[in-house]
Amino acid sequence: YAVLLRPTNLGYTLFQFEIEEQITRRSQLDEIYENDRETWRRDIVTQYTANLSKMCRMASAFDFQFVAVLQPMIFFKDSLVGDEPGWQGSADYQNHTRAVYDLAREGFQGLNEQYSSEPCLFRDGSRMLAGEIDELFVDPVHLNDSGNVIIGRRLAGILSPLLNP
Repeated sequence: YAVLLRPTNLGYTLFQFEIEEQITRRSQLDEIYENDRETWRRDIVTQYTANLSKMCRMASAFDFQFVAVLQPMIFFKDSLVGDEPGWQGSADYQNHTRAVYDLAREGFQGLNEQYSSEPCLFRDGSRMLAGEIDELFVDPVHLNDSGNVIIGRRLAGILSPLLNP
């Protein structure tokens, strides 16, 4: 039922974490990895960065610019206001997400070094909203209009140097 109700605001609000479980199959992964979360996290990020690496090689082969930006999340905003504290979920969920992002940041740094001469950029955008004091998130990853404006401007700062004059 949670997945069927996902498209509605009420459904997403009531079943946010159940929906995440349905999509990610986190409990099933816990069983496969016998609760070895560190190996599981590392494997997730290894696969993710391998996919980004493939996309970069395709960009080079087909002569286009590839940019990947690590998405901002509520866990990396310093001041949570309004409804934002309620979007964090359990301590376990927060810790897991932070640990995966730490690994992803390392992966992005490695990709930047590996592909420094290729038409690829890998940027950590996870902390783009860290210092903001207004309410910007409507769930752990999605932003309200004000948040979208801030992110749009910051992405423009990353992308505009890539445009031909």
